[in-house]
Amino acid sequence: MAVLGTQLAKGAAFPRMTWNMLDGSTLTVPDDLAGRWTVVIILRGQW
Repeated sequence: MAVLGTQLAKGAAFPRMTWNMLDGSTLTVPDDLAGRWTVVIILRGQW
C-alpha cells in the first residue's frame, strides 16, 4: 500500500490499491486496468 508523502519515481509501478465501489463491486488498481492507458485522479476532499 502507498505511504502518504512518498512520490512515485518516473517509470515506477503504481501501488496496488482496492476500492469499494458504490454498486458493491471492488476495483483493484492497477490490476483491473491492465493493458489500457489510464489516468487516476484521487481527490481527497475534506474528511
